[in-house]
Amino acid sequence: MSANTGNETLPVNITLCQADPSSVTLAINAGDTPTFNVFVTATGAIPFDLNNSRIFVQFASSTTTASPAVSANTIRPNAATPTAGTIVNGEASVAFSWTPPDSSSISNPLVAAVLPLSRSVEAGATPTVFATIINPNSSTATSCAISPYPLPANFLYQTTNPATNALTGTANTPVDIAPGQAQSFVVALNPTEVFAPENLALTFNCSNAGPASINLGVDTLVVSAANTPVPDIIALAASGDPGYVDIPGTTGTGVFAVATVNLGVDATITASANTGSATLPVTLTLCQTNPTTGGCLAAPAPSVTTDIQPNATPTFGIFVTGNATVGDSPGTNRIFVGLTDSGGILRGETSVAVRTQ
Repeated sequence: MSANTGNETLPVNITLCQADPSSVTLAINAGDTPTFNVFVTATGAIPFDLNNSRIFVQFASSTTTASPAVSANTIRPNAATPTAGTIVNGEASVAFSWTPPDSSSISNPLVAAVLPLSRSVEAGATPTVFATIINPNSSTATSCAISPYPLPANFLYQTTNPATNALTGTANTPVDIAPGQAQSFVVALNPTEVFAPENLALTFNCSNAGPASINLGVDTLVVSAANTPVPDIIALAASGDPGYVDIPGTTGTGVFAVATVNLGVDATITASANTGSATLPVTLTLCQTNPTTGGCLAAPAPSVTTDIQPNATPTFGIFVTGNATVGDSPGTNRIFVGLTDSGGILRGETSVAVRTQ
């Protein structure tokens, strides 16, 4: 087994997680289902090209007789079959791209945020989210724009009035942002193919500032497209300290609430909380709440499963108990609340920063 870039010369280094980093040799008996990890490190910019920017993983037999047929497929972390993945008798491939940031402008950073953090729709629909770019610098940020992550979807962004969310300006037109000011946008995606949940790192950039740093649960967006109608849970978090859940003391318990609405079809949904990629000294439980009183409908537990009908608006309470001090690092120390369907597919997500007070 080995990996390559086919007929294209691309600026990447490819390794496999075995003793020989460039290839793997092993015996595969009939009925075996081995899995492999392939690591692709970019050494330069790679254009988004579904036909040519691809990594191929190939299986070759060392026998002199007819080679056995090996059915191969590719799975990316936290995703099902990748966009535009192909299978050809013992070969699997996946398209990819990478654009390096403009290091010359990193001294003038930007800050960005997206809400809601996820949309789950049928292919052909046009889900929208809101985004904000903040210019914390002392000079005007010019020609600020939002660029999409490579995905089989039509993309649009447009400025809005932050007080009313009404559209302003012209679609896909960069704008200037005054020093110390923010600009709100609506972002629309129109998936043209079916794809599993993807955590998209949108690019927020200006001609003389940025790009904004990528912070999961802050300025990223999880999107999926199915071939049938699916649940689409819009989730928003609220806390006494906006944007944070504060833990009173090292072993205290902080609380925040999550409000939801299902813009999709009826589904059995499981809500649970996690700390994302960070390992934090906290214990997480949650409950479904009475939307009027805020009281738990049952004792808090690691997860809650409930039926959410179209346009239903269930609410949840999340309890964060500290086991040690949690530092104030809102970009990484976060609590995520995910809402998954009976197949384990993410249908809604929100997050807040967490810290010990």
